[in-house]
Amino acid sequence: MSVEKAEALLASADYLADRRLATAVFLALELERPLFLEGEAGVGKTELAKALAKGLGRDLIRLQCYEGLDISSAVYEWNVQRQMTAIRVAEAAGAVDRAALERDIFSAEYLIERPILRALRPAVRPEPAIPVRPEPAIPVRPEPAIPVRPEPAIPVRPEPVEGRNQNEPESSSPSTSSGRTATSSGRTAGEAPVLLIDELDRADEPFEAYLLEVLSDFQVTIPELGVIRAAKPPVVVVTSNRTREIHDAIKRRCLYHWVDYPDARRELEIVRRKAPGAAERLSREVVAFVQRLRGLDLFKAPGVAETIDWTRALMMLDAVALEPGAVGDTLGALLKYQDDIAKFPPDRIAELVAEAQL
Repeated sequence: MSVEKAEALLASADYLADRRLATAVFLALELERPLFLEGEAGVGKTELAKALAKGLGRDLIRLQCYEGLDISSAVYEWNVQRQMTAIRVAEAAGAVDRAALERDIFSAEYLIERPILRALRPAVRPEPAIPVRPEPAIPVRPEPAIPVRPEPAIPVRPEPVEGRNQNEPESSSPSTSSGRTATSSGRTAGEAPVLLIDELDRADEPFEAYLLEVLSDFQVTIPELGVIRAAKPPVVVVTSNRTREIHDAIKRRCLYHWVDYPDARRELEIVRRKAPGAAERLSREVVAFVQRLRGLDLFKAPGVAETIDWTRALMMLDAVALEPGAVGDTLGALLKYQDDIAKFPPDRIAELVAEAQL
């Protein structure tokens, strides 16, 4: 792996990263450190984790953070219904060994895994092997013996089986040349996934404190079971829209990168990839228009996601270039607050369209 290969890996999943971001991804993979991405909404933080999972060919496990998120929703909880059923069955059978029963109902079998624990224990759920059902043998009914003097048997040499060494004994069971178990998806069982902890700034501060053990040692502690540690650390991506400050203890355990808005050249290439059916003139003018909007005093400047959505909306209207009327009609695909939209009357829109077409 190198910085160039990391950049190419993301590009293979249609994510265009600049040199600094590609370097951060490379270091996170090589050092096995979590990657903390901070930036405005819509600049591509979540998409990077998706592209990373796609490029690496790994599963993506996403934990969407929200206010009130707790351990039972993010890490694990006990299957209380199964535990109660096991207790009733044991009591009905009589002679209950309470110590053994307690050990049994607080074993991993009764554990419900949530995103973080699933990311740490991928090896406990290998994909089932595809069974190869042998062809049934065709029974051959022997011919009845004829009561006459038999002719002397003529020895017949069996025909050689094509493609098999005659000195090699026949196998009694099917096998593969590689000796590996085939799985339905072709992935190696237990491969470390990509864990996306999305919009951590929406969660409460106590949840941040719980994440410290996960981010530093890739492990969680369950009082009834003890410490569960990942055999191979997952690729962890943590994102934040900076609606509040994240504690320094979280950032110290991660590699930090601020994801900024792309420049015009890179944003144009992104639009070409994400909206390939758009006319070249339309794509250029859309990017130029959005770049000018970001320089204005707006409550929420449009992100890359809004640029792509707006381009697709204009394509649905059969636009091949920006026109003031179409821009005014579709401004809600680009700006998400009425106070921002109100700043662009028709004459102001016409002025910006003219500048974008220069």
